[in-house]
Amino acid sequence: MRKFLSILVAGSLVVESLLAPVSVMAQTTTSSADISALIAQIEAQIKILQAQIEALRAARAQVASTTQQTIGLIRQLREGLSGDDVRLLQILLAADLDIYPEALITGFFGRKTAEAVRRFQRKHGLPMVGNVGPLTLEKLRKLLEERGVNKEKDDDDDDNDGRRDDERFCVIVPPGHLIAPGWNKKHDGRVIIRECGRSGKTTSTPPVIDTTAPIISEIEIDDRTSSGAKIKWDTNEFATSFVWFGTTAPLTQSAGSNVLERDHSIRLTGLSASTTYIFQLVSKDASGNTATSSQQSFTTN
Repeated sequence: MRKFLSILVAGSLVVESLLAPVSVMAQTTTSSADISALIAQIEAQIKILQAQIEALRAARAQVASTTQQTIGLIRQLREGLSGDDVRLLQILLAADLDIYPEALITGFFGRKTAEAVRRFQRKHGLPMVGNVGPLTLEKLRKLLEERGVNKEKDDDDDDNDGRRDDERFCVIVPPGHLIAPGWNKKHDGRVIIRECGRSGKTTSTPPVIDTTAPIISEIEIDDRTSSGAKIKWDTNEFATSFVWFGTTAPLTQSAGSNVLERDHSIRLTGLSASTTYIFQLVSKDASGNTATSSQQSFTTN
């Protein structure tokens, strides 16, 4: 009997030892299933992320192809030139308040723009010449690609340039990104550049009626010759540029421009040598408010 019990116990131990690997195998199989499910979830998330990355790449490629024509307009620029490429240059400079705090988006390459270009060149280790040459142009191209600047219709004149049949520059801001600080800051009630597809017009606030005339300042006589001179001045808001002049009062001759700007420069020609001329400046803003300077004089060479 005792021998039979010993055999039975021994047999039980053998069976238990045989079943133990089966239990471990079941646990291992369960863990592998969990890991496989987790891997499947991660792979699905990776596919979603890859699709999002491809969508962003496609959007960036579209922006790059659209702006490639725009960037082609940026010639080697210098003071005195004007055009959409100058406007784009000013927008890029205005993205950094330390470089272009005035943020004058006029399309005219004046003194303020030249000073901003020099600050841009100093920041990026380029020769500080104030003109946009090949090295500066290459840096601007890279900056334009990074910023995602585009163009869209400006039917409601969001850029406040007085034209409703043109296009405006806008910026594509990917989700989770911020617009450049300089662009997002309002200057004299203006926003430098808006996000593409967003209108800047609101209906909740009535328009403010401007009844204040521009303020004329920083009057300079430059580049005097025997037959001409250049007269420069600034205004605190965008306004026209006109100079009335003559050798005696009343002043009957005039020269100027109806382009609205803040950095004014008018060249007088056809003057007599060694002659004193009296002049007076007149600038009118978009609301028709007119500023007139006191009479001043200069003598030709």
